[in-house]
Amino acid sequence: MSRMADLHIDIVTELSKQSKEFNEAIECGCNECELYTRAEIDKQFESMSAAWVKANPLRVVKVSS
Repeated sequence: MSRMADLHIDIVTELSKQSKEFNEAIECGCNECELYTRAEIDKQFESMSAAWVKANPLRVVKVSS
């Protein structure tokens, strides 16, 4: 399995432990719940990415346009 897939699983596991609503949405799986869970996973990933960039400023490659 890829590192991104492992990270996705870790995020879902953590969110399921932290939020009863998230866990219930995962279990439901309807379209509305899927949209909700995807949005929550994206928020968590973005916050992790921002924290990583802040902690590793020298590793960030700036793209010139």
